[in-house]
Amino acid sequence: MAKTRQTARHSTGGNAPRRELGAGRVVATRAPSIPREDVATLEKAGDNHEAFYLPHSASSDPKTWIPSISKPIFLHAQYSMSKTAHVSNKSTLILHFYLEGIRNASLPPYLVELTLREYLTPSSLRLIAQKYNFTDGIEEHAANVNTWAEAVRYFDNIVIFLTTHAHDDTGDLYGGPDFSADPYEVLKGIFTPGLRKAMKGKHVYLNFLVCGGFADTPGSRMALFKAARRMHATEAIAFSAPGLVPTLTNSFWLEFANRVLVEAAPLRNALPYILSASSTSQFPRHTNLLYNSVLLGAAFPPTASPAAAWGALANLSS
Repeated sequence: MAKTRQTARHSTGGNAPRRELGAGRVVATRAPSIPREDVATLEKAGDNHEAFYLPHSASSDPKTWIPSISKPIFLHAQYSMSKTAHVSNKSTLILHFYLEGIRNASLPPYLVELTLREYLTPSSLRLIAQKYNFTDGIEEHAANVNTWAEAVRYFDNIVIFLTTHAHDDTGDLYGGPDFSADPYEVLKGIFTPGLRKAMKGKHVYLNFLVCGGFADTPGSRMALFKAARRMHATEAIAFSAPGLVPTLTNSFWLEFANRVLVEAAPLRNALPYILSASSTSQFPRHTNLLYNSVLLGAAFPPTASPAAAWGALANLSS
């Protein structure tokens, strides 16, 4: 990289003279001496005890260490692997779509991929990060997706993350760094027809990390439901809050990776345990978590109103 005038004045251009790092004189000072003091020594403990206490210890009045319990504790048991204990080896593709120019591109997709590395071979695990910006149309994004969409058919599990912004009041998703639009139109642009077709027959997990008011309005909730159905996802999760920091949800996604992807537990059954395990993290005090189970093939949510499809919101939001 070319040096500016300012840096050039302080640089030797890589020809700095060599210097020895050894000190020319002793720089350490001797520790101050203190009067010798006799202290009590611990009595040698027997072989049958591991825990002891010493009442009213004082160096002038040595006492014997007393066992905390009269008998030692032993653990003796046999164990065997459960017939249901297993590790799923289903090949997994992680797709991360994110808004171009977003400050925090989101860590959760990479945590999930890093966790699965311990269980899957390199050929069975892949992460693809794809940015989007519809300021000049969707043609460029569609062309980018088409370069790798064919790879979808080689994987069993498809884990999709979308990291983006939404309008705080309307819930509209950002189609580019400088504008928002109807959420369903934006999602249709992100999830191209070719990609939606490739998802058919796969086990798809759809996850949203949205800064703003997404899923706060009936229209945006309906858009999320319709997008999940078109992507052949049976379940959808959305973290959404003004000023969302995706990293605060890291503990949730580590549990998700282990319970759902590694142990192959159904998300609906695993979700209460995931929330319990991650309840001490920051995200319960920072964001809302929305969960929806999608009935594939249904034209509309199986409820009287779009908002009612998110019945789990009251239980899972914090």
